[in-house]
Amino acid sequence: MQQAMMPCPDFEDRLLDYAELSPADRAPVDHHIAACDGCREYLATLEHMDRSLTSLLSSASPSPDFAARVQARAPRLDRPRMLPELLDLAGWSAIIAILFFVALYFATPSISVLAVGATAAVAAAVALSLRSFADLKE
Repeated sequence: MQQAMMPCPDFEDRLLDYAELSPADRAPVDHHIAACDGCREYLATLEHMDRSLTSLLSSASPSPDFAARVQARAPRLDRPRMLPELLDLAGWSAIIAILFFVALYFATPSISVLAVGATAAVAAAVALSLRSFADLKE
């Protein structure tokens, strides 16, 4: 019994996509095939299988209820949640508030209102970013 020759590992993927290769990409593959018995045999086998499957399946057609059966078995997808987007919006709003309070502090260095506002904005930004991160892990 004759053992089938194996294709070269460097050319195996290229041979799988041989029909879709551009002429520039096909030229080095053709050059290799001319010298390599294993790759030439592998390509011939792939082409034979492609022709056989194409002729076998060309007359096949799905039953009329095929689409309905596939949809019935497919898992139902939930609508995307808006929570991550809202948390991102709130986080960016808190960051903008922080920048506003920092700019306001340098314009009028009154620490009382600014300190409370900046502390609240920082706390909100940290809390929302942690929540958003936790939500993304799901």
